[in-house]
Amino acid sequence: MLKYSYFVFSKVLTKTFCERVINLGKENIEILKNKNIDISSQTRDNNIKNDFKKIPQGSKTIEKLLKNKKNKKQILKNTYIRDSEAIGLNDHWIYETIMPYLYEANIKSGWNFDVNFTETLQFTVYKKNQFYGWHTDGNMDTHSSYVEDNEENKKLKNSKTKHPQMIGKIRKLSMSISLNDSSEYDGGILRFDLGPHNTKDRFVECNEIRDQGTIVIFPSFVHHQVTPIKKGTRYSLVSWTLGPPFK
Repeated sequence: MLKYSYFVFSKVLTKTFCERVINLGKENIEILKNKNIDISSQTRDNNIKNDFKKIPQGSKTIEKLLKNKKNKKQILKNTYIRDSEAIGLNDHWIYETIMPYLYEANIKSGWNFDVNFTETLQFTVYKKNQFYGWHTDGNMDTHSSYVEDNEENKKLKNSKTKHPQMIGKIRKLSMSISLNDSSEYDGGILRFDLGPHNTKDRFVECNEIRDQGTIVIFPSFVHHQVTPIKKGTRYSLVSWTLGPPFK
């Protein structure tokens, strides 16, 4: 049992920093849109909304979605867990500002995970009715580690990468940053599922993240979701920091 399921740094990033990231992300999204490039964010399992996946998971668990349904396999096949816009950001000034908080959380939480590389940052936009259903960012074993994106590994279910520093590693720590205040939107709640054996409440709403400039860090194997936006727009920045598989 983890002493901390997630770790919070409340309102530590300035409004100026947050707005700079938002403007940069929006500018980059607009550039891709003008080039007719699809910027619908994709999970590593490709569970996004498209012409084939038309059933939104939203805030429902898969168990609730499939309850009393006859054709469960077909329903699951047609379900998408994510609907949003996203783009990668690799600007050094962002990494330099946020990464010290991740390393501090790793120590103060008592996790002390062996981590050594952070993926491209993800700027995400959630508009009305958009969401990210229950998921984990990564699992704990070798089978979930990144493999080289080549013809030899084509049939493997592992996530593929062309980045040499990611090969053989798994996502260990996730970071979610609130770039705008929750007064600008309704819904969009970050929730954690701590599992059926948790000694306290299984489902936890992370209300701390709703303040602009707040950072939440958690182990990548913890189930979480962002509930559907009811009104307004939610802007966030997410990172995944990698290391060797747990032993």
